[in-house]
Parts: sequence; C-alpha cells; structure tokens
Amino acid sequence: MRICFFGDSFVNGTGDGRLVFSFGLNDLAPDDEFGRPRISEGASLQNAHDILSEASAWRPTLMMGPLPVTSSQPRNDQIRSYSEHLKGLCASLGVPFFDAVPFAAEVYETWRREADAGDGIHPNAESYSAFASAIHAWWPWR
Repeated sequence: MRICFFGDSFVNGTGDGRLVFSFGLNDLAPDDEFGRPRISEGASLQNAHDILSEASAWRPTLMMGPLPVTSSQPRNDQIRSYSEHLKGLCASLGVPFFDAVPFAAEVYETWRREADAGDGIHPNAESYSAFASAIHAWWPWR
C-alpha cells in the first residue's frame, strides 16, 4: 500500500483502493481552561461510525487506533478508553482496527524523548519508523 493523498492515488493509478483512517485524538483534546474536549467522546464516536460506515460500503477500509503517548497519564487513560470504544465500533462494522495501545506501551519512552525534544507532541524518525514497521506487520495492511 502506498500512502498518498486520496485524489492523487486515483488520478495516477498508484493506490490500491483501500481507505485508511486515523482520527479522534484531536476531537478529545482539551479545548478550554477547564480541560473540556473539542467535542464529546460520544459525538466523536458517532462521527467515526458515520464516516466508517459510508467508507466501508464503498471501498476496503482500515482504521488506525489512537496513540496514548502524551506526557499526561490522565490524557493517556482517556485515549486508551476511547481506543477501546473505537475498537468495538470497528468490530461492529467489520472494519479492521489497528490497536496502537500495545505498540505505544513498547515505544513510550523513546516517543516521549523525541517529542519532548521537538514540539512536545510529534516524535522524530525513530518512533515513526517503529510505528510504520508495526503497521506493516499487521495482517490487514498487507
């Protein structure tokens, strides 16, 4: 599978037609001084349901789960809980779900070190390379 902008792959014929999604993490990010999320977990899951239902009826669809790798344990716990709900939703829709929680546990220290050296959120090459390898080994990706 080649990762590219959706339209590009159809125009130049390099994509295999699968749709790959990863969303929800920013939905639940604290958005005000009280730590309330941008949208509720329920609304985020409903959006996921609507998007994945339509996408999977059209093309083979995969869902990448969120990574609990923030510097806040309460936030990571929230992400783990959301991931479990998203996993159940994907199972009910027949959409393969990459559970990133076990991967995140394996690479947490490296991810945090790299993220803290940069913008505090995004890591550098080592963590992204490890994440790409984990996804590549996942059977639905092949």
